[in-house]
Amino acid sequence: QRRHMRPTTKASFQRHARGQEAQGGVKLRAAPFPAPAPAAGPSLLQQRRHMRPTTDGVGDLLSGLGRWLDGDGGEGQMPPKLALPSGGVCVHAEELPQALRESTEEVLSKGLPEWPKKVPGNLSADGRSAKLAFLVQLSVEDRLPLVRRVFDRLYSPGDVFLYLVDSTKLAASTVRVALGLEGSRNLPNVRVQEAPHAGYYYWPRVQVVLDGMTSLLEDDWDFVIHLSESDYPVHSIGWLRNSLSNQRQSSFIQIQPRCTLPVPPPVMWEDAAPLGANAQLRSSETNGDHEDAIQPEFSSWYWWTVLSGVASCGSAFEPVEDDAVYYPMAQLEEHGFIFAHATEWVILTRELVTYSTSPGLAHFKRLIGMHAAADEIFWPTLVLNIPNFTQKISRQGWFVTWSPGASDHSPETLTDRRTPEIMEKRDELLFMRKVNEVDSASLLAEVDRASYAEAKGASLAALQKSFTSLELRYDKHRMRCSDPVLKPSSAPFPAPAPPSSAPFP
Repeated sequence: QRRHMRPTTKASFQRHARGQEAQGGVKLRAAPFPAPAPAAGPSLLQQRRHMRPTTDGVGDLLSGLGRWLDGDGGEGQMPPKLALPSGGVCVHAEELPQALRESTEEVLSKGLPEWPKKVPGNLSADGRSAKLAFLVQLSVEDRLPLVRRVFDRLYSPGDVFLYLVDSTKLAASTVRVALGLEGSRNLPNVRVQEAPHAGYYYWPRVQVVLDGMTSLLEDDWDFVIHLSESDYPVHSIGWLRNSLSNQRQSSFIQIQPRCTLPVPPPVMWEDAAPLGANAQLRSSETNGDHEDAIQPEFSSWYWWTVLSGVASCGSAFEPVEDDAVYYPMAQLEEHGFIFAHATEWVILTRELVTYSTSPGLAHFKRLIGMHAAADEIFWPTLVLNIPNFTQKISRQGWFVTWSPGASDHSPETLTDRRTPEIMEKRDELLFMRKVNEVDSASLLAEVDRASYAEAKGASLAALQKSFTSLELRYDKHRMRCSDPVLKPSSAPFPAPAPPSSAPFP
């Protein structure tokens, strides 16, 4: 699929352009609802082999990538670099080739900022409980009764609540009334504010969340919990707080990498041990295609097959996919960059949220923002590429089910037939979605009864006894799409950033 989509030389680029012109010009298409996955063709590994650069140096690769994205054979001067707006990602359609080239160069040559060395310890050792921030996105008025029910279940004066209201679909005043915040009931730790409309799948939705989290950083909290208007807690707020206090170093993200190696991580030449009776370590100069190298398993997620560049700029215009601009995923993965996806409903440590606002991530954000489904790619891809990341990743902790063969963005609505399964797994869960007050009435009532009993009779010792760790044991080396056999001179991404005058390792 990729091989047929990608013009690999100046001549083929010109043929591609002439073909588009003959069909009425290069057309931009508005961001679509997911279509069925394309018919099976060559394996992704075979496609990568035909796309692989033949040179070893990153400089040569970036130079060729720049010429390819610009449709230029290399003659003439490069255009001035595009400005990076401080308010988020803003790339117009005509800027896509240059923006992709520049951000790819920056991410490959400099990597992401290093993770800070000082991080807090577990809260239980300090004798205090976690302070929580709830970030809730709202757009459907009919769901406000459920939102109020969740608010009453979770509210505590020591926590912070921020409700982001889609300004084109719902009024902030309507939400305040639904939450009971009008009149004499004034809760200073609860904020309701309008946010620009941002549909699923594209960067503006990520920016709305990041802007909300930046606002929350003005308050004192340890974790932020990102909820939809269809989520529901399966425990009391005391159980939830205690569980997070005991996992103070964890963010809860359901990471699903684009690639997974079914073998232990690679080793360097001097430390190499046999990989198996029929395996052999050898240099890439012997056979550039590594025919006998262990092949990664590729995710079948639909959005990894969508490789058109995406132009977006907040609410200035609707995101647009450009079929004539190819996203350089294979080039990034060749040098160890790891892609992954996850649902956007997550629990994050304050440190990770603070890191995500770093100015040093501007090119990373723009790079992710030019790929479709950025809202489900940003957080897992970020944590897998942070140099010296010392915090942990835990399972998301949401109970979610999908109807067989469903192509919808949303999971199935939970009903009472799921009650036995949820109650059996309850100590391993934090939330469930999606629910509503009609179809899920019996399930919600059963969960409420268990949560109220938990809150009324449980001591701290009982809460600690019921705590279950959700920590993931993951190995980033097994999530790389690049060849598992590394040359002695290779350095996996992300390496510590080299001096600005030095070439990337």
